[in-house]
Amino acid sequence: MSPDYYALYLLLAIGTVLTPGPAVIYTIGNTLTRGSRHAIAGFCGVATGILLVAAMASLVVIWFTRWLAMGQQILTLGGACYLFYLGVSAWRQRATSPVMGAVSERDCRRSFLKGALISLLNPKAIIFFTSLFPQFIDFRQGASGQCLLLALTFSAVVLVVHGGYCLVFRWVGAQGFGQRFARGINRVSALMFIGFSLLLLLRLWG
Repeated sequence: MSPDYYALYLLLAIGTVLTPGPAVIYTIGNTLTRGSRHAIAGFCGVATGILLVAAMASLVVIWFTRWLAMGQQILTLGGACYLFYLGVSAWRQRATSPVMGAVSERDCRRSFLKGALISLLNPKAIIFFTSLFPQFIDFRQGASGQCLLLALTFSAVVLVVHGGYCLVFRWVGAQGFGQRFARGINRVSALMFIGFSLLLLLRLWG
């Protein structure tokens, strides 16, 4: 994998994790209603779950491309279409913000487990990674190590971005700017998804 491809993957990972979804809303909700300890435990669970899902997706990618001659081309085309779909969905998604309310205290272990389950039980996650990984892997250099690097990178991005959400929403949520902030992130992420999908199609047919 070239440094340029890795940089592109890193940008896409950041855009993906920034997009408001169940995991992000969970982190924001924990920050505003239970405090930083629960928020940190929760998004560490999210990152762990993402790492496991990415590992499963890596096995699928390696098997598919090894046993099917056209596997790489099929995954590239499917991945481009899926990224375009994610871009359109992100653009159309309504901005949301968590609602403050009375929440019973839970220990950090339970917050961690819930965060992990949010990732593991997301049916779109393995489809996303299965579509994404083949676009950035050089199969001539062996896929296993590269898949591991991509999985670890995405998990690390989850930790950094969710940590940022935890800090930002201490102020943003209190000021009532949550929906406006989420709407802007939706638009930026949508443009990134669509741009990457077009780039993949150009690479496939170029």
